[in-house]
Amino acid sequence: MRLAFVVLGEPVPKGRPRFSRRGGFVRAITPDKTREYEADVALHAAMHAIGQRWPRAFDGLCEVRLTIVCSRPGNRMRKKDPDGRMWRESGRGDADNYAKAILDPMQSAGVYRNDSQVVRLVVDLLWTAKDEAPCVEIECLTLLDAAGCATEHVLPPETIPSSVASNPSKSKGAA
Repeated sequence: MRLAFVVLGEPVPKGRPRFSRRGGFVRAITPDKTREYEADVALHAAMHAIGQRWPRAFDGLCEVRLTIVCSRPGNRMRKKDPDGRMWRESGRGDADNYAKAILDPMQSAGVYRNDSQVVRLVVDLLWTAKDEAPCVEIECLTLLDAAGCATEHVLPPETIPSSVASNPSKSKGAA
């Protein structure tokens, strides 16, 4: 199965929490910009998951591919610079912070039960083409589709005979 969608607008990396002490308790407060962006991603994820018939709270392993396209800085708009997308050389936000700001709201939107199910994460950080708007392209694949092969041929650990499991060196000569 495959879920793919685009979130238009400038990508926002996960901001560092601010801490507040009120009533003797310490609270972590997510920055407003991050909270608003995560709500936007969650809304898009939920709408597209319903539209593309993605199962609610998917509980299998999956791969997520993110193409994060940030606004191109003015010093990269020269005639000698390529017109298409460029690898982002510098800028605010690391790939892992952008990924956190996208994976967490996808979990809250019900795309998957827990973001620990994402066993492969591919993140591309790019600058926009000269005539393009910033966006994030998100693709979530079940592990079966991501690998391009059936995983049911792999024996689960409980089906391996105990003699082989306890002494793997015996099985080397048998093959």
